[in-house]
Amino acid sequence: MSARSSGDRRWRSILAAHDETTRSVLAQSNGRTIKATGDGFLALLTGPAQAIDTAVALRRAIRQLGLELRQAVHIGEVELSSGDLRGVAVHEAARIMAAADPGAIFVSSVTQALATGSGFTFEPRGSRALKGLPGTYDLYAVAEDVIP
Repeated sequence: MSARSSGDRRWRSILAAHDETTRSVLAQSNGRTIKATGDGFLALLTGPAQAIDTAVALRRAIRQLGLELRQAVHIGEVELSSGDLRGVAVHEAARIMAAADPGAIFVSSVTQALATGSGFTFEPRGSRALKGLPGTYDLYAVAEDVIP
């Protein structure tokens, strides 16, 4: 479903449901909403397993609205400044999310390694150059059937 195909009024309603659902799932996971980005969110969670579990819960909840998300989970150093996150890891996460297919949760190799043993299954998605970042990144998708 897209904004263009649904019309302004219907899209605002869908987006409001998306935002409410996202905030609810994040609150249940003790996640912190950093900012809404129009039709997306930047959130902070305490560790890779918690972040992936939250992404899986969010994927399920948002699908009930008839929407598919592209999500990324990445671990890295960040700085919280004036209520916003800063650091290269934020840019990496955004680029990883941009590489994700609709409905997918992509994670970096760092996240995948740190989540080993947490009950998640990861599917390799290849090594990719990410816009504006040097080198390549090995990316993985969280399996659809994962129930940690």
